[in-house]
Amino acid sequence: MFQRQVYSAPARKAEEANRRQQIDTPTRGDILTDLESWLAQLVADAPHRHGELPEIEIDYVRRAIEEIERLRTEAKAS
Repeated sequence: MFQRQVYSAPARKAEEANRRQQIDTPTRGDILTDLESWLAQLVADAPHRHGELPEIEIDYVRRAIEEIERLRTEAKAS
């Protein structure tokens, strides 16, 4: 779906370090919590992703969070 370009060397090192920190804590809990965590990481990494369009991915994750929250609110109301 998304074509990803190669990170610059400093951004790649930061991305790899972030991923290593997260590997030991895989989450299988609430998807909303996972998406919010992913969104925070996308926003933090955005300035380092030269030549890419991180705002598109950020928008998709934000929309997914909003949709899940809306569906959960509707489910509670019914």
